[in-house]
Amino acid sequence: MTTATANACFYLETSRMLADGRVLWLRPVLPEDEPALQRAFGKLTPDEI
Repeated sequence: MTTATANACFYLETSRMLADGRVLWLRPVLPEDEPALQRAFGKLTPDEI
């Protein structure tokens, strides 16, 4: 990841508090997320996608 990409991703990160008090952290999908996303989506059935 380039410095510019890292800075853009940091800028886009945010957190939100859920109604039950838990905090949800959101960030852009990064190229290095690809293997984990492929594994996760590979486990879904067609009805779940």
